[in-house]
Amino acid sequence: MNESLRYRIAALCALFGAMFCLLAAMGATEALCVTQGCAFYKGTTLFGIDLYHLGAVGFGFIALSSLAAVRSSKARPFLTTLLVGALVFDAVLLLIQAGTASCVNCLIVAFFLGLTALCTFPLHSRRGLLLALWTFCFTAALAGAARESITPQALYGPEEANIKIFFSPTCPSCKALVEKFLTRDDLNPDVAFYPVAKNNKDLIGIALFRQSLIQGKSLSEALALAWTTDSSKLEHLGFTDRLQLHTISMRNKLALLHAGYHSVPLVITNSQKIIDCPTQYAPTAPHSSTSSSPLDPLFSKPSTTCGFFGGEDCESVTP
Repeated sequence: MNESLRYRIAALCALFGAMFCLLAAMGATEALCVTQGCAFYKGTTLFGIDLYHLGAVGFGFIALSSLAAVRSSKARPFLTTLLVGALVFDAVLLLIQAGTASCVNCLIVAFFLGLTALCTFPLHSRRGLLLALWTFCFTAALAGAARESITPQALYGPEEANIKIFFSPTCPSCKALVEKFLTRDDLNPDVAFYPVAKNNKDLIGIALFRQSLIQGKSLSEALALAWTTDSSKLEHLGFTDRLQLHTISMRNKLALLHAGYHSVPLVITNSQKIIDCPTQYAPTAPHSSTSSSPLDPLFSKPSTTCGFFGGEDCESVTP
């Protein structure tokens, strides 16, 4: 690849980086950022200036310098200085995130910066070594985000709830199980609900569930609306809403897969006993004849189970 083309591509990458920084500064990319680091670093400033605004300005200078480098080699030392400074500063931020909490939006910004530098720096040079060091920091922060991505996210209830229910709106057994829980007033305050979408109807049901909760409706009313999966009752489901709900669902799916489960409903209790539905729904929770659990009345094998990948249908269970 000739130098002129490399600098043009670098300018394009920097332009995309600047645009993303501006969108992030306006809050338009919040649906992408589902890790704890996003909330932790939100509003972080340097010398009183938001980091996303600084990033947009920095990328703008890099883009202009890259275009100038196409026309004149005299502009290239300035471009190199800009990129070296940006990579060092970003490497420090990435190391902080790797040690604390990763921010997905920050990683996307870093990705555009890395692409820009890759198009500009010769790999067999000291600047190439700097890029390798930055890559190590980026990988460490990315690994932190990957670890956090398998942490499930509830739409209702506290994360520290003693009873966690994973469900899909189109799953008959999910509905039956949840309705049993709703009859137990002593359990309701200690339950968190984790939605899983296996198709578009599930996504609509989850959106209705969230919409009802935002409107202040009760849990039972929100769930009743979710079971209908009636899109006509949905006030709004834009691109960012869909993206956010897909992300929440994917996190919950990954958490289930990580635990070795492939279907819903699923109940996880604070006693670390995972009761799957149906194959391990009751057997994994042994009880002595002299003791009982508040979940005992709910231990009944359902007639269907629903896989949550590839739009799998709910299948009948052979007793």
